[in-house]
Amino acid sequence: MPDLETVADAAGIERFPLLGLSQGGAIAIAYAARHPEQVSDFVLHGAFARGRLRRNPSPQQREDTEAQIKLAEISWGKDGPAYRLRPGKQAHPAVGYFIPSWLIRKA
Repeated sequence: MPDLETVADAAGIERFPLLGLSQGGAIAIAYAARHPEQVSDFVLHGAFARGRLRRNPSPQQREDTEAQIKLAEISWGKDGPAYRLRPGKQAHPAVGYFIPSWLIRKA
C-alpha cells in the first residue's frame, strides 16, 4: 500500500475514485480504510480481502497454493515464455492466444 499512497500524494489530487481489481482489491480496501477523506468513490471487481490461504482452504487447495508460491519463487526473474505465461494459463488455458507475440518471445 505504500506505493499507492506515494502515487496519490505525488498526484496532488485531494479526492479520487478508487478501483480495486482482483488482487489489488485488498490494497484498495486498506487504502480506503486509512484514507477515507481521499476516496470519492470505491469499486471492487473480482476482488477479495483475504489471501487464498486465509480463506479456510481445503488440504488440496493449500497444497496447490503452496506449490504455486514455490514455483513463483523458483521462476522469479527468469526468462522464457513458460514463466511469463504461467499465471495467466492457470486461470484459463487459452490465455496465451490473447497475449501479444512480442511478450511471449521476450519481455
